[in-house]
Amino acid sequence: MSEESESLNEEERSAFRPFTQESRSAIESRIAEENAKKNELQKKKEEGEGGGLKFGRKKKEVRVACY
Repeated sequence: MSEESESLNEEERSAFRPFTQESRSAIESRIAEENAKKNELQKKKEEGEGGGLKFGRKKKEVRVACY
């Protein structure tokens, strides 16, 4: 009978667990921050198109070593 209870515990561990209020709140606030940043970048981009300025990601400089 102990084998059954051990396998049940194993099954319960791998089952989906609902979010806690704290974890859900943290996820929602992170999503809200990402959306705010995205909206801000979009607004800057739109303003830049009218004024001739463009905002975007900077290209990374890649250096290749030749031996």
